[in-house]
Amino acid sequence: MKTDKTFNVEITKTDGVGSVNMFDVICQIKDEGREYEISGSLVPYNTGRCEEYEFEPSYFIDSETEEYYDNNWEEIEKEILDNFDIRKIK
Repeated sequence: MKTDKTFNVEITKTDGVGSVNMFDVICQIKDEGREYEISGSLVPYNTGRCEEYEFEPSYFIDSETEEYYDNNWEEIEKEILDNFDIRKIK
């Protein structure tokens, strides 16, 4: 049985010293009538061939959201990275 799950991902360029190629992320998720909000950063790392990004959460709206993230982090990170296009972010 497939559930109705929606993601709303907002990505903005991080301002400040030491924030070159870093991006702020707000991810809102609706899943089975519940709402979750997670904030964090896309942090670059070099694979030796190119620069890749990974999501590092920094804020959960509540402990239930943190537990939801712990159980679904791979899907959430994939959704965030699928919405990330460095060419379109100001």
